[in-house]
Amino acid sequence: MLEHTTYETYLRILREELVPALGCTEPIAIALASAKAKEALGAMPEKITAACSGNIVKNAKGVIVPTTGNMKGIGTSAVLGAVLYRIIIAAALAANVGAQNFKLVSAVIVAAAISWPSVREKLQLYRLRREVQKRG
Repeated sequence: MLEHTTYETYLRILREELVPALGCTEPIAIALASAKAKEALGAMPEKITAACSGNIVKNAKGVIVPTTGNMKGIGTSAVLGAVLYRIIIAAALAANVGAQNFKLVSAVIVAAAISWPSVREKLQLYRLRREVQKRG
């Protein structure tokens, strides 16, 4: 059995270090890979094969992909990344992003576009929770 002070120290460290993930990271990773593949091809791919680790498959297979309504899975994520690529390039070019930062900015735009509905939902829940707590 842990001593009380050791236990409290562990809890303090966990509270400081652990940050909850916002959004669905596996579909975003698949979409980013698909967008990168489209960039490398220079054209819309005719076929996309997503070779994913077991953890990616497990975590992405049944998840509703943000911004798609109720569409799920790896295929949806891959197609979304390939299709969003043009929009991402246009947004980065419109923002006058320099060549050295272009890839980073385009990756951030993909992640933000795909995860925004999930983030917005979590923010609304957070605000509602705070309101309830204030009311007592």
